[in-house]
Amino acid sequence: MAHLTEVGLWKETKGKKPEDLVQSIFGSINDGPYTVKVLESTAKGVGNYFHRTWLKAVKGENDFTPVFIPWFLIDMYSTYIGYQNYLDFIESMDEYEHYLFELGATLEAIAWYRKKKKGMVEEWRMCSEYPSDPKEAFQSTGRPFFPRQYVEQCRKSCMDPAFYGEFVGDATKGEKAFENIRFVEVEKPKQRENALHVWMLPDKSKGLYRYRYIVSVDIGGTGDQADYSSIKVFDRLPMIEGGIPEVVAEWHGHIEHDLLIWKAAQIAKAYDTALLVIESNTLETEGTEGDNFEYVLDEIVDFYPDLYSRTSPEQIKQGAPVKYGFHTNPSTKPMVTGFLKAAMRDCLYIERSLETTFEYDQFEIKEDGKKTGAVEGCHDDRVMSTAIGVYVCYKTEKPYRIAQKNTGLQKRKTRIVSEASV
Repeated sequence: MAHLTEVGLWKETKGKKPEDLVQSIFGSINDGPYTVKVLESTAKGVGNYFHRTWLKAVKGENDFTPVFIPWFLIDMYSTYIGYQNYLDFIESMDEYEHYLFELGATLEAIAWYRKKKKGMVEEWRMCSEYPSDPKEAFQSTGRPFFPRQYVEQCRKSCMDPAFYGEFVGDATKGEKAFENIRFVEVEKPKQRENALHVWMLPDKSKGLYRYRYIVSVDIGGTGDQADYSSIKVFDRLPMIEGGIPEVVAEWHGHIEHDLLIWKAAQIAKAYDTALLVIESNTLETEGTEGDNFEYVLDEIVDFYPDLYSRTSPEQIKQGAPVKYGFHTNPSTKPMVTGFLKAAMRDCLYIERSLETTFEYDQFEIKEDGKKTGAVEGCHDDRVMSTAIGVYVCYKTEKPYRIAQKNTGLQKRKTRIVSEASV
């Protein structure tokens, strides 16, 4: 037997991950009768190894049996009511307390919960310290920006990527970066972490549609402790017939800013010359970590012209300079995150990345009630790349089929369309 305790607190380091240690311990135990392997922990947020393992156990995707122990199964959490007071207590129960009773809590346990709850400064901490179901146990903030039911709805369409790899050209930068672009798949698990996660490769019938794909980029730092950079690819083809966009690829990691943008441009080129939307305020204002790449977008437009511009056509006609990129500021950030929340509620896009939904759980309204961002110690780069991408998917012209010229060299083939062929 191996019983590993408080696995939710095991931290990932540069040289070792929790799953590496678990694998080495469990690997020393032969499977067979009278053998048991246990991962046990207080839930400490979402997205960590323990949470990912729990979700797979619930779905039956690993060999663990999920076991959750709610607070009301612990005998000490109970308060005496008295038989003569049962009726008055039942009549005073609110909707959540009725939910606890349906889960199996006794009236005495509910009385204890009610009393304990009054001593909590914030209600969400009660759910975190004394969870009644697994979802309460894993929640990480009391001021979530995205309602839990929206995130759960979004999570239903998530799945493991079909491919891991990179789109590469004949060079990393410059004109040759867009020549002979091909997808190089990686097989080793450790190499997959910094690779492009692909749920659907580019359609082979290229050149038939204009701006079928949208590629959005959120720029982070380059150090291990800095925010990550995130690239997200959306397929908008279903929107032509009234459908919704779908996430088909995602990249997440640390990389120098100029290399990040060239990488994103290569991905956009591979996806049928997609509209490339780059969050530009980091490039324009910060010069993060000693690097100043404010002219990178102007450099890349000479080789990849299909960049998103926030300068309107009317302003360009009046002689205003073209400003490329999506500028995230106190005005535009609430706009795109609010749009994303509505899209999640109304099922207006299809998410595939499970890690993105973990960031949704960790995205909160700050104490001032105005600002939003990730819970301390967490990141929101996937949130922002997704928010910008979904916003642009709906706020730009829908993709359209490019008219194909009839050269007269090939005789058009005709066929009878009947009920049978349909």
